[in-house]
Amino acid sequence: MVIKKRYRAFTLLESVISMAIIVTVFAIFSATITNITTGDTGYAQTTVLFQINRMADEIKTTGLFIDEQEIVEDITYNKSFKKYEGSDNLIQFTITAKTKDDKTIYEHNELIIKNDDKN
Repeated sequence: MVIKKRYRAFTLLESVISMAIIVTVFAIFSATITNITTGDTGYAQTTVLFQINRMADEIKTTGLFIDEQEIVEDITYNKSFKKYEGSDNLIQFTITAKTKDDKTIYEHNELIIKNDDKN
């Protein structure tokens, strides 16, 4: 007589319960990830900081020191330039990011040495 090896299998009830647990854990995980990636102020400040750094790099490479206002994705960026007190070749530039309701999100201040071959 040949003895067949018996394998223990899960019952249907155990399988349904384990699937329900896995689906619940996945739902909680995806809700958490969604909140992290689309968070309120953290996400907005990161986006604004990225835009301001891009603008500052553009100003430094082009050498164009012109006061202007730029609107990107409902955020208003004000660029302003003025001579730094006590120096002829230093320029202080400020980029301010504001929301629609005129709330300041971020302000960037920097000094630039103005070369004679540029504006």
